[in-house]
Amino acid sequence: MFLRWTVRRHYIGTSPCEGLFPSKRPPRERTLTGKELASVFKTALKGTDAFSNIVALLVLTGQRRGEVAALQWSWIDTKERTITLPSSATKNKRAHTFPYGKRAAAVLKRIPRASETYVFPASRDKVKGKPATIFNGWGKPKEAFDRESGVTDWQLHDIRRTFASNLAALGVPLPTIEKLLNHVSGSFGGIVSVYQRHDWLPEMRDAVQKWETRLGALVR
Repeated sequence: MFLRWTVRRHYIGTSPCEGLFPSKRPPRERTLTGKELASVFKTALKGTDAFSNIVALLVLTGQRRGEVAALQWSWIDTKERTITLPSSATKNKRAHTFPYGKRAAAVLKRIPRASETYVFPASRDKVKGKPATIFNGWGKPKEAFDRESGVTDWQLHDIRRTFASNLAALGVPLPTIEKLLNHVSGSFGGIVSVYQRHDWLPEMRDAVQKWETRLGALVR
């Protein structure tokens, strides 16, 4: 892309990458087994650090890693038990309101308010005079987490796939799953997105309840 830009600006005559195309990686198919999910969730609940709390919320809500890491206290409605991600924080640039259950509420309650704005601030947010940023130290905490949980060869995004697959196995309809995941294709693609204005909150709440019940059985 950069070399094509330099050709258009006449900085170089031809691109050495002419005729080359980037190879596409095959989509990941990894989902956690019930035993792996239980181990990951137990480890997340046992930990008290930001990474563990993020993992716990990923398991409980099925949201994207970056969206959970960017959570702000003002986005959380504790009375209605909903979280609203503004369009600026979502991958598809569409605001997303989803419910959370009792277990997620317990995780949110135990998180210390190290920042007035961010649920998971970067450590330098505590340094006077430094601007607040969100959590971004993924590598080392993930390695330590894997050693503690005993689960290997997985990525945080695999939790989202596991969440969706398990909800389907529990009999949750696909449109409800897609609403929870904030997908705009599939059931809500094309003209459907123009005319379908139901918020699906009752259906999502029911799905979240089923999911938390399932998780409770796994970690019992």
